[in-house]
Amino acid sequence: MSKTRSLHHIVFGTKRRIPSITPEYKRDLYAYIHGIMKEKGSGAATG
Repeated sequence: MSKTRSLHHIVFGTKRRIPSITPEYKRDLYAYIHGIMKEKGSGAATG
């Protein structure tokens, strides 16, 4: 049985790169994304 590992670097930004995500909302957004990844059994590397 073979084992495969796939790494992805995902980058997203706001329309026209306008800094419209406030620090408070950013925490909620990151927590939401982390929750989805955890639910799907995916890990995240931070750096």
